[in-house]
Amino acid sequence: MAKSSIHFDAVKPASEAHNYRKQELDYLIPELKNNFENWSLSSIDAKTKEISKLCKQISGRKLQKNAEPIKEAVVNLNSNHTMEDLKRLGNVLKEQFGMECFQIHIHRDEGHRDKNTGEIIINHHAHMLFDWQDKKKGTMLRLKNHDLSKIQTVVANALGMERGEMRVNSNRERLEAIEFKVSKAEEYLNEVKQEAKQVLIDMVELKQDKNELQQHLTDLEQKKNTVRERIEAIRRRRENRNREIDDRIRTKLRGEKNGIFEWSVEQNKIDQLTDQELERAVFLIRQDIRKTESEINYSTILRENERTI
Repeated sequence: MAKSSIHFDAVKPASEAHNYRKQELDYLIPELKNNFENWSLSSIDAKTKEISKLCKQISGRKLQKNAEPIKEAVVNLNSNHTMEDLKRLGNVLKEQFGMECFQIHIHRDEGHRDKNTGEIIINHHAHMLFDWQDKKKGTMLRLKNHDLSKIQTVVANALGMERGEMRVNSNRERLEAIEFKVSKAEEYLNEVKQEAKQVLIDMVELKQDKNELQQHLTDLEQKKNTVRERIEAIRRRRENRNREIDDRIRTKLRGEKNGIFEWSVEQNKIDQLTDQELERAVFLIRQDIRKTESEINYSTILRENERTI
């Protein structure tokens, strides 16, 4: 009977081709060529797009190129394990650690023949693909060493298997005090390295956000200048059009008295105007009336001042 074991790694580009047996593999046992099962809720491509979209919605940042949004786990099995067993394991891992299983592939077609007996020794195992995103933060899950150790225990309990030995804990009682301290120091160092790696990733993300923001501000400034230019062009066209209309109206209603321009009140000239021109003519005449009234008032004030003096 195999001991429990689960090992996580970033999903590989050829994962689906391998898991669905779309590749030619020379280590498969010919007699067991079709002895595998597949279960899927989503393709890797669709899941990656879903994760990327949620990351942008929650954090406001794009999914980084060096992120590992999908993890693939290889799980040891016994011959009696079923797809339902692995689905239950997936549910437990989601509840306790937040990782969501969306593909399971059970392979019972790999192994070897015993050289002496010719007996087929099957390597019973499964590939489980996990969505590795923290759905509350939009970022990737961050599991520490003790989390991974706990996962090994969860897998053993869920599948009813003997737990594989822990490299440190199984020999802890035999370690000298100094060796145990070194072991703990190595664990701590690995955690620090992981934290440092994440800090660098965060720094790259912040720089990218800054560059994107600066580019966005530049684009907005360009758009604002373009709008201003369009408004100014429209204003100039409107002024030019109004001057042309005014000149045309003054020409059509032109009258002269003693060589001085006056508005003509001849009905035949008024009838030649369009509705738009007539409306503009009324505006111009009222404008001239106000100008004339101002000149009259100014002249009156000057005469009164002269009398006072």
